[in-house]
Amino acid sequence: MFEDFLEDEEIRKTHREPPPPGSEEERLQQLRDKWYKDCEDIMRSPPDGLPPWRVVNHRIPLIDPDKR
Repeated sequence: MFEDFLEDEEIRKTHREPPPPGSEEERLQQLRDKWYKDCEDIMRSPPDGLPPWRVVNHRIPLIDPDKR
C-alpha cells in the first residue's frame, strides 16, 4: 500500500501545471512576429512569374539509366 502511495506521488511530481489559457498562444504569436522580423529580408511574397529563359538551362537527371 505504501509503495502505491510512493508511485502515485512520483507521478504527481512529474506533472506540471498547464499554462494559463491564452498564454501559450500569445507566446507563440510573439515568437512568430520575432522570426518574421528577424528574417524579413528572405521572407517575401512569391514572384509573379517564372524566371527568364536562359541560354544555358541546366538539367539534373533524377535517375541514372546506366545504374539500372
